[in-house]
Parts: sequence; structure tokens; C-alpha cells
Amino acid sequence: MAGGIPINIVSFSYSTLVPPLATAIRKVYPNVNILYDPTIDFEVQGDLRLLKAAFTNLISNAVEASLPRGEIKINGSQKRRGGRTFSIIEIYQSGLLTEDIADKLNQGIGFTTKPDGNATGAAASYNIITGPHNGSIRYESLGEQGGKVKIWF
Repeated sequence: MAGGIPINIVSFSYSTLVPPLATAIRKVYPNVNILYDPTIDFEVQGDLRLLKAAFTNLISNAVEASLPRGEIKINGSQKRRGGRTFSIIEIYQSGLLTEDIADKLNQGIGFTTKPDGNATGAAASYNIITGPHNGSIRYESLGEQGGKVKIWF
């Protein structure tokens, strides 16, 4: 248990995580193009419920930063390092992500870019990835091309 929330690490398919979330978020934001390769699939180790919450937030934030019309691209892959297989998910956004904001988000503290934001979503996603999933999350400004968040777990 982390913070009183039961953790249930299981093996599941990447296709049960990203495509359904992208489809649901696409319905809320039909003017933003959300792209991913539907042929990519691999086994993921994690708590599906917590990862759905984290990735819903991460993808939604990227979409909201890319409004009114923009593009999100999600890439999934795996790499072996030090005897461990990591799942890697990268979320690219066309909306601006400044270096200053990326630096603040990389600290994992409560921080919002929204006038009515409560500064909990990005911090919760950070804690889900780095806590029970022993992973990392890194935001990167791509200048005028937008931004990227890379998640390893």
C-alpha cells in the first residue's frame, strides 16, 4: 500500500491502457488530433487502475495545452536495462511547453498552468509513476514544436 491506496501490480496489455484512454479523451476534445499506432502492443507490469488515472491526466493535460486545434502523438515501446524490462510511453503535444514549466513539472510538486487548476493532477501522475511503479517521468520543452513527456516504468 502506498498512501493508503492498495497497489495491485499485474501483467496487462499496452492496448488496454493507451488506446481506450485516447478514444475517451478524443470524444471530449474532438478538435485535437490524438495519434497512436494501434498495431503496437506489449505486456506491461503495473497497477492498471492507477496507470489509467495517471495517463488520463497526462494525455488530457497535453490535449488542453494544444487547444483549440492541435495534435498529440503517443508512442509506446519497451527496453531492457540492467535485467529489467521498462515500458516507455512518450506523449508529444503541439501546444507550447516552456522550459520553465517543464522544469517545474519535473520536480513533481503541485503546480498548475490552468487558471482554475488545483495543482494535483500532474503531481499525482508523478507519484503514481515514480512511487509504486519505480519509474520516471520527464517533461521536455520542444520550443515552438510543443513539448514531450517521457514515462519509463
